[in-house]
Amino acid sequence: MTLGNVMRDLLFSPLSKYLAGQLGGKNIQHAVALSIFCVFLVIGVWHGFGWNFVLFGAVHGAGVVIVHYYTQLLKRGLGRPGYQRYMSSSTIKFFAIVITQSFAAISLMLFANPLPEVGHLLRAVISGPYVP
Repeated sequence: MTLGNVMRDLLFSPLSKYLAGQLGGKNIQHAVALSIFCVFLVIGVWHGFGWNFVLFGAVHGAGVVIVHYYTQLLKRGLGRPGYQRYMSSSTIKFFAIVITQSFAAISLMLFANPLPEVGHLLRAVISGPYVP
């Protein structure tokens, strides 16, 4: 059984059903979003015990939650046919791949380094190359 299946069966499904019951049918998308975030947070901690792993999971959870809400917004705004046209656009696919790959690459900084080192790396990226 994969980690994804375990998280779906043991955490996502029961938590989303519980939250949907607590929040009501009108707020089911919020229940799903909160469940998604919790799953990614747990997966981050599963990778290791350190604040960088917690933050790694939280960042990925936030990213997937943003996509979840964006998808809901598109479906409501464009309707089913419009959403299908949007999703089949080669331009949209190109930008989705670029954004996803960039997000994943940048977030690996959190996975591979302790938090103080991440701070140094981010300052270096923001301030530009070091010139003596």
